[in-house]
Amino acid sequence: MGLREKHAFETDHKKLKPIVLIAVGILVCVVFIVALIGVVQIVASNKEQILESSEGRS
Repeated sequence: MGLREKHAFETDHKKLKPIVLIAVGILVCVVFIVALIGVVQIVASNKEQILESSEGRS
């Protein structure tokens, strides 16, 4: 079950070049890794702030 006609899929399939697909895949991976590193840094910096503020309450 597809959303497009077979002819349209075959036309697009002929236009695609493997090097473009590989480049897009690598780019997506790099963006994903950078986003993960950013999230980890944000969480780590917030953890230090939370620990410092909780020490004052004790």
